[in-house]
Amino acid sequence: MLNVKTRGGAYGIPYEEILYLEKAGNKICVHVRNGAFEFCGTMKEVMESLDDRFMRCHRSFIVSLDSILLVHNGEVTFRGGKKLYLGSKTCPALSREYCAYGKRKVLNGEKR
Repeated sequence: MLNVKTRGGAYGIPYEEILYLEKAGNKICVHVRNGAFEFCGTMKEVMESLDDRFMRCHRSFIVSLDSILLVHNGEVTFRGGKKLYLGSKTCPALSREYCAYGKRKVLNGEKR
């Protein structure tokens, strides 16, 4: 669970609900299936609190590998239909890690 503090209070966001995190200035926006939360922090701090289902694929983005449906032509499509354009330079590394993550899950007997 990712614990964040916002002006509206403190929240625990289950990892399963997170699609991706986006850095904008001194704020981080956590994109979930039904909305988003903003809080102050650094990507390094956030990355240290996440598990191996998350990948920092760009200096401004951390994605949940569990939430990805498709990586194609510089664009990531998440379960539920949300899309994120990362660019053609970023996506090959993300595609490799996404495939490797899927293989690890299969070898460990986990569901995708």
